[in-house]
Amino acid sequence: MRKIKTLYAILIPWMVAFTCTAASAQVLLEEGKVNLNVIPGENITGKLTLHNNSGSEVDMKVYWEDFAYKPPFDGSKDFLPQGTTKHSLAGWVNIPSGVLRFPPFARKEVPYTINVPDDMQKGHYGVLFFEKQNREAVLEKGVNIVSRVGCLFFIEPKDKVKKVDLKNFRFTGKELTADFTNQGNVILIPDGTFYIIDQEGMVFDRGQIRKIYLPPGETGEYEMTLNADLDPGAYTLVMTIGLEEDDVVVKEIDFKKSYPSDFNIIEIRD
Repeated sequence: MRKIKTLYAILIPWMVAFTCTAASAQVLLEEGKVNLNVIPGENITGKLTLHNNSGSEVDMKVYWEDFAYKPPFDGSKDFLPQGTTKHSLAGWVNIPSGVLRFPPFARKEVPYTINVPDDMQKGHYGVLFFEKQNREAVLEKGVNIVSRVGCLFFIEPKDKVKKVDLKNFRFTGKELTADFTNQGNVILIPDGTFYIIDQEGMVFDRGQIRKIYLPPGETGEYEMTLNADLDPGAYTLVMTIGLEEDDVVVKEIDFKKSYPSDFNIIEIRD
C-alpha cells in the first residue's frame, strides 16, 4: 500500500468538521488533500480516515466530483460533475458506493484505488465528498453549516513539466504586478518571496508574493506590495518563486523611483 501523508491544516471552502444534525453530531475528516506523483499504468491503493465524535449515528453518501480553480485564481474553485473537466479523474478512481452508516464515536477508514492509464501525460484532479444523506443545511446561531466535507486529489506524473512565463511587469503605486502563465502540465501553486536592494547591495524591503492557484494553460496576475517607503533612486527587486519539489524561478527587476512616488522599470533579468 502506498503511504499517503495526512494533512491536518489544509484550509478548503468546506469544513473539515461538519455538524450533521440538530443534535450536533460531528464528523471529522483527517485528510484535506492527497498529492501523488505517479507513473503511467500504476495502480495505487489508499484510504481516508473519518471520525464520528458524537453519540449520534450518521449516514453519509460518498461521491466524486471534478474541481477547477477559477479566475482570479486566488484559491476559489468550481465543483462540477465528474468527467466535466479535461483534467478529470473520472474513471480512474474506485470508491465504496452508496451510503456509509457511521456509528456513534466510531472511526472509519474509507479505501480507494486509483488505476492510472498507460497514456497519462498531465495532472488530473478531483474531490472525494462525504455528505450527510439529508442535504438540508443546519441553521445554528445564524450560520448555515453545509453538511459535507471533502478531500482534494492531485494526481500528477512523476515526470511533470513545470514551466512558467512572467511578462508585462508594471507598477501601480507600490503594487508590482506581472502576468504569470502556466506553460506546464500540472497545477502550479507558487510560493513566492521578494527583497529589494539598492545599488550598494543594502536590503531595503522584504515580502511575500500573493499566492495564486493556476491550472495549465491559464494566466493570472502575480502581485506583490512594496512595504518600505523608498527614497528616490535606483533599486533591484529579486523575486524567488518556489514551484515545489526544489523547482525555483528567479527574476531580477531593476527599477527607479522618482519623486514623489513614481516607479519605472528599467530592466528584467532571469
